[in-house]
Amino acid sequence: MERQLMVERRMMEKELSERRGEKEKEVEGRLEREREGERRSRKGAQKLKEQGRIGTIREGLAEDTAHIRAQQTAPVSTTPKSIVKLVENINALREALSCTDLQELETRLVSQKAIREQLQTQMTQCEELVRQSMETLAALELQYAQLKFSAGPGSDRFERLKEEMQVELEQEEERCSHWEDKLGKAQSVLHRVEKGVNNLFFRMSCVQVKVWSFLEQSTMMEPRNYKRASSPVYDSTSEDTFRFRSQEKDCSLSRKDIKRRSIQLIEVHQPKKKAQRCTKKI
Repeated sequence: MERQLMVERRMMEKELSERRGEKEKEVEGRLEREREGERRSRKGAQKLKEQGRIGTIREGLAEDTAHIRAQQTAPVSTTPKSIVKLVENINALREALSCTDLQELETRLVSQKAIREQLQTQMTQCEELVRQSMETLAALELQYAQLKFSAGPGSDRFERLKEEMQVELEQEEERCSHWEDKLGKAQSVLHRVEKGVNNLFFRMSCVQVKVWSFLEQSTMMEPRNYKRASSPVYDSTSEDTFRFRSQEKDCSLSRKDIKRRSIQLIEVHQPKKKAQRCTKKI
């Protein structure tokens, strides 16, 4: 349960951080665009102001006649200044937005305003989502602390299982150590046997007579392995029927020999209690 809560908490934190990063990147990109537009508009306004200054200088140079100057300045009031300022602002916006049509300029300004409002609403929604996730995270942390420091009904059973498994683990460790000791002893014995075999092989390699041929000759020289060869069985009428008895039949015991040896074995292994009982009865 605790592990599941921790996993859910980590997943929620990761998801929130990813969403927050995406929204921040999107808002920063749009704000950067707006700032770039404002910079362009400022540059356009500055250019327009410089053009206006150049125009005023030219007008100052054209002061040849006072009458014409009075005619030009008499009807002019504060209205042309506002018109010039409006024209300057419009030209700056045109240069900033790279648009010459007034209708298209108006639509772009309206769309930018709508986008800005939409971004603000998205930011408020993200802040609300972050607040809700923080509340759920706090609730999960509280639940985790309660589960960690409060012993439930299944804790006793888990403790008993833990103790039983600990005892089994100790027994298995003892058994493994016992088998490790046995394995060490067997390895030492195997090492000794290998050394003995190598030593024996080294000593036997120095002997010129082959051991196998010597063993064969010694077994053949034993008297119990001697047996008279049987006479050949053949038919006097035909030479094709001539044949010897098989070697297995020559080396095998007869029925009388088997019977005699079985009687001897029975007599040897028969207990002597029967003879004592017979003597007591007499």
